[in-house]
Amino acid sequence: MKLKLSIIPALLLCLSSIFMVSCKDKADSKCASVPCAAGYCEKGNCVCPAGYSGQHCTDLWMVKFSGGWNLTEYEMNGSRLDGPYFTTLGPVQGSFTDLELTNFWNEGSQVILVMNSATQFSLKEQQTVGNGFMLLSMEGTLNGNQIMGTYKIEYQGEQHNLKFIMVKM
Repeated sequence: MKLKLSIIPALLLCLSSIFMVSCKDKADSKCASVPCAAGYCEKGNCVCPAGYSGQHCTDLWMVKFSGGWNLTEYEMNGSRLDGPYFTTLGPVQGSFTDLELTNFWNEGSQVILVMNSATQFSLKEQQTVGNGFMLLSMEGTLNGNQIMGTYKIEYQGEQHNLKFIMVKM
C-alpha cells in the first residue's frame, strides 16, 4: 500500500510537468513566426524597448525627430519672441532615446532632450543656456512635420514660461 501511495504524488508531478511544458510550447508557438527586430516576442506580440515602436519594433523614434528645423519662440500670450531660426535635432551618440537640440535660442546653445515616446520629448535635466539662463523644463510633441511645446527658463530668480513651434525643413 505504501508503494501505491508514493507513486500517486510522483504521477501527479509528472503529469503536471507535462501539462506545463505543453502550455509553454503553445505560448511559444505564437511567437514562432513573429520577428521582433529590436525587442522580444511575448504572447505573439513584439514588446519594443524605449526608442523603438511598430509591429516588429523596426521604427526608430529618432528618425522622425532628426534633421533641420525652423524654431519660433512665443510668449504664453502668443506674442512672437524670436525666430524663426535654424536648429537641428539629432541623436546623442550611444543612445536610442536622447536627442541633441543645437543652436537653441539662436545663440549656439546645445540642449539634451530625452524621447518619452515616438512623438514626445522632454528636457533630460536642467541646463544652463545663453548667458546665465537656466532651462528648467522643456516638453515637445511631434505632429507630422511640426513640433509644438513649452519650456520654462529662469534668470536672476525670475521664471518665465514660453512656448515654441518647430517646423521641419
